[in-house]
Amino acid sequence: MAEDAARLQQQAGIVVNKAVGVGVIPLDASVHAEGALMEINKLNASMRQLIVTSSDPATLQSMFAEHLDAEQVVAHDSSLVRFARQHLLLARKELDLAEKVLMYGKKWHDIKPYVELPDGFSPKWSSEVAAMSDALNSGDMQKIEAANLQLDNIKEGGEVVEKASRIVAGLSPSDRVKASPYLAIIDDAVAHGSLDKARPALAMLSAVEQQAPLSYSLYLLSLPGEQSLVVKQDPHDASVNDRPAHRRARCSGSRCHPRQ
Repeated sequence: MAEDAARLQQQAGIVVNKAVGVGVIPLDASVHAEGALMEINKLNASMRQLIVTSSDPATLQSMFAEHLDAEQVVAHDSSLVRFARQHLLLARKELDLAEKVLMYGKKWHDIKPYVELPDGFSPKWSSEVAAMSDALNSGDMQKIEAANLQLDNIKEGGEVVEKASRIVAGLSPSDRVKASPYLAIIDDAVAHGSLDKARPALAMLSAVEQQAPLSYSLYLLSLPGEQSLVVKQDPHDASVNDRPAHRRARCSGSRCHPRQ
C-alpha cells in the first residue's frame, strides 16, 4: 500500500509539472490546467492522512505498534489511496482537455473575421470565428469542437464551390448544360453543410471538364452560295488564265497546288 501511495505521488508530480506548463499559455487551456491542479491538491490531501507512509519494515513495525488493529489501518489507508487514484484520474482528464484546447488554439490562432470565400460564406465564417474565440476563452470543449466542425465545413464548402464555379466558367455553353445538375447539387449540399453529397457531384463535374476537350466542331471550306478559294483548273478553259494568280490552282488527280 505504501508503494502504491509513493507511485501515486510520483504520478501526481508529473501532472503538476504539465499543468503548470499549460497554465502559462494565454488561452483558457488554463481553466483545465487549474482543474488538474485542484484534483492533485485533493489527492495530496488524501495522502497526508495515510497512517502507513513507508515500506521500510522497521518503520512499519513502529507504526503498527501504535495501532494494534492492523486491519483497521489497512482499511483506513486503502480508502484514502482509492480516493487519491480517483483524483489522479480526474486530474489527467483535465490535463487532456487543457492540451486539446491548446491544439485547437494553435490550429485557429490566425483566423480572421473575413477570408476570401464565395458570396454568402463570409457572414457564416465571421460568426463561427467569433464562436471559436469565445469557446477558446471559456475552455468549453463542447463549444470548441462544434465551432471547429463548422469552420472546417465552411472552409471546405467554400473551396468546393469555388472549384465548381471555375470548372463551369471554362466550359462551352453545351457542356454547361450537362454540368448544371451537378452544380445545383453542390450548391444545395454546401448550403446545408452536407459535404458528403457535394464531393461526388464535384467529381462528376470534373469528369465533364475532362471530357469536354474530346468534343469537336466541323468547319466547311465554303458555305452555300460562296466560292471556295480552291479552284480546279480545266486545261481547256482559257478563261482560267484571266483569274488572279492567288485564286488559280492546278490540279493533278485529286490533288491541287497553287498555280505559280
